[in-house]
Amino acid sequence: QATLHVKLDGRNLAAGALLAAVGQPRDVQGGKTDVGVDLALRGNSPHAWAGSATGSVRVNTGHATLVNARADQASALAKLAGAVNPFRDRDATTELRCFVARLPLHDGVARVERGIAAETDKVGVSASGTLDFRNETLDLRFQPKVRKGIPIDVAGLADLVGVSGPFAAPQVH
Repeated sequence: QATLHVKLDGRNLAAGALLAAVGQPRDVQGGKTDVGVDLALRGNSPHAWAGSATGSVRVNTGHATLVNARADQASALAKLAGAVNPFRDRDATTELRCFVARLPLHDGVARVERGIAAETDKVGVSASGTLDFRNETLDLRFQPKVRKGIPIDVAGLADLVGVSGPFAAPQVH
């Protein structure tokens, strides 16, 4: 059984290229991103390594303009974005102020308490829950809040949005 220690520190990476690399291509202008990974892994396959991961993963993205494409509305990421950001369907772009993810992992499971957060010029959102790399499942609750001074029909904003299921096909509820 192999034992690995992975330490990665990336600075000023392009957010659009990172999204494409993880299978979520998106038209993004700006979004300099810093990534930090410090993980101990055990096993003889990528699945075993992910299932044993212990350490931390950190992602910080700065200001970016995200084009709100209409073509991808069926994807779980698009459904989540629409549920936590009611302006996504009205505005041509979303002005992201920042995105932060801090995932402490122990034996392949990340438990976060508001450890994932994003702020746009109109909405802030934080997430809590579990990412389980052993079973490749997630169970997260996103809490959106409209920024002060932004007019919105309160019925258009959910109090809490859940995302759960397999990584490959999560469901938004």
